Amino acid sequence: MPSAFIGCVMFRIIGVAVVLTLTGGASLAQEVAAVDPHAPLPTDASVVSQCTTMSQDVSIADPTGGICITAAKSYITALATLPAPLTPPAAGVTTDRDAALNAMVAKIAQLTQDNICDLRDDELANAVDAAGLAADGEETRATLAEIARTIREVCTDGTTAAIADGSPADPNLI
Repeated sequence: MPSAFIGCVMFRIIGVAVVLTLTGGASLAQEVAAVDPHAPLPTDASVVSQCTTMSQDVSIADPTGGICITAAKSYITALATLPAPLTPPAAGVTTDRDAALNAMVAKIAQLTQDNICDLRDDELANAVDAAGLAADGEETRATLAEIARTIREVCTDGTTAAIADGSPADPNLI
């Protein structure tokens, strides 16, 4: 008789654990689905600020974990909440996410105009690469990859790929 009683107690404990696990999973799914698709776009102001600070002091530049690349990745993560197109955009069509990434890149790419190749350029190029990887359109990805390559390899006042998406940036500065 005692062995039947022990089996009953164990079943109740296991049953409670299963219920708690199922309940916890349901509330997690509800939290993930609570993103407002009509929320305004995040701004790139913090990225520009952090990249400007980094570009003025080479001693804080870190291409893998510096303040510029970290701010850029945070901004890109915020942009990831925007609805992605079901199919890649047609040539010449820019999504809202790509327009925001292009505008950010246009602002931070200007910080490389010192004709000196150093860690600052590597960090800025990595921020541009991260933006390119997050882009929706192949055209945008290719343009941003070319800008990152130019920042890394040229380090001069030359012109690289131009961003033609209607962003407020002057493509002649890139």
